[in-house]
Amino acid sequence: MPTGKQRQVGIKKLSITWISIILFVVLLQGAGLLVTTRSLDAMSQRIFIDASGLQANHAFEIALLSQRRADLLLYLTGAEEYRQQGDTALREAGSRIAGLRSNVTSRDEQVLVDTIEQEFRTFTGITQTAVNNAPELLSPLVDRLLETVHQHRDLNAQQMQDTVRASMNLHRLMDALALALFISAVLVVGVGGLMLWRKIFHPILLLSQTAQAVQAGNNQARAQILRHDELGALNTTFNEMVDAISQRAQERRDFVAAVAHDVKSPLIVVSRGVELSWKAHDSHSAEKSPVHHRD
Repeated sequence: MPTGKQRQVGIKKLSITWISIILFVVLLQGAGLLVTTRSLDAMSQRIFIDASGLQANHAFEIALLSQRRADLLLYLTGAEEYRQQGDTALREAGSRIAGLRSNVTSRDEQVLVDTIEQEFRTFTGITQTAVNNAPELLSPLVDRLLETVHQHRDLNAQQMQDTVRASMNLHRLMDALALALFISAVLVVGVGGLMLWRKIFHPILLLSQTAQAVQAGNNQARAQILRHDELGALNTTFNEMVDAISQRAQERRDFVAAVAHDVKSPLIVVSRGVELSWKAHDSHSAEKSPVHHRD
C-alpha cells in the first residue's frame, strides 16, 4: 500500500512539471526576443555607422577631386584664385579624415583609413612644398589615394550588405524559433490539459457521479480507485465514509428490529393470556347453565 507521501507525487509532480515547462518556454521566448532586439539594435547601429563612413568617404573624394581640379587649372592658367580654391579643398579633405576615422566598424576598415591618412599626408606635403604642381608629379599620388578611397568605399558597402544579410537571417531564425516555441507551448498546454483531465477532472467527475448515486439511495455504489495519488486517497476516504454510513444504517435497522421484537413478545404473551381467559370463562359459563335449568 503506497504511503501518503507517495500518493501525493502524481498530481503534484505533474503540476510542477507542467508549470515549469510553460515558464521555461515563456522565459526562453522572452530571452530570445531580448537577444534579438539587442542584436538588431547593434546591427542597425553598425549600418548607420557604415552609412556615415560612406558619406564621409564620398565627401573626402569630392574634396580631393576639387583640389586636383584646382591644381590643374592653376597649372594651366596660373591664376591665384585656383590656388586658393585648391587650398580650401585640401583643408576640406583633411577635415573628412576625422569622419572616416570616427566611423570605423572593422579592423580591415581601420587599416584602410590609416592608409588613406598616410597617403593624404604624403600628397599634402608634396602639394604644399612643390613650386609647380605638375600633373605628372601629383597624378600618381592622387590615383593611388583615390584607389584606396574606392577600396574603403567598397569595403563599407560590403559591410553594410553583410550586416543587412545577417539581420535578415536573424529575423528568419527568430521567426522559426518563435514558431517552434509556439508549437511547443501548444503541445505542452494540450498534453498537460489531457493529463490533467485524466488525472484530476475525470476522476472528480466519476466521484461526483458516485456521490449522487449514494445520495439517491444506492448504498452499494463505490468510487473507483484508479491511481494511488491524491485523488486515489480521496476516493478511498469516500468509500470508507460510505462503508461507515452503511454500517451505521444497518446497525440502526438491527436495533429497530430488536426493539420491535422485544416489544412484540410481551404483547403476544398478553394476547395469549387474554385469549385463554376468555376460553376459561366460556367453559365455566357452560358448566353452570344445566344446573340452573333442573331447578
